[in-house]
Amino acid sequence: MADIAALCPRVVVIAKGTLRFDGPLTELVSKWAPERRVVVRPLREPTADELARATRFTKHEGNLVALVPPAEVKVAVAQALEVLPVQDLTVEEPPLEEVIGRLFETESKA
Repeated sequence: MADIAALCPRVVVIAKGTLRFDGPLTELVSKWAPERRVVVRPLREPTADELARATRFTKHEGNLVALVPPAEVKVAVAQALEVLPVQDLTVEEPPLEEVIGRLFETESKA
């Protein structure tokens, strides 16, 4: 999927013979997966107080993760750096597989 994202600026999605999306990849991502993931790999296990103060973050597979709109990334990063024992921090867009999956989920519910 990373190759597709790098090579294809325009995406056409057809499901059950119906055109579901035709446009820029960036528009597809912003429509179906508008949040960003702020992922913190902690230096140590956070205390209960640290977790309570890091209101945007939840534990996920040994990391702390916050799903936030792009406009709130800076606030989430600041909160993480202020409150949590950060060893490493990344900001990620949802994987393209997840974005396409969300589009098809709505198709199956319709």
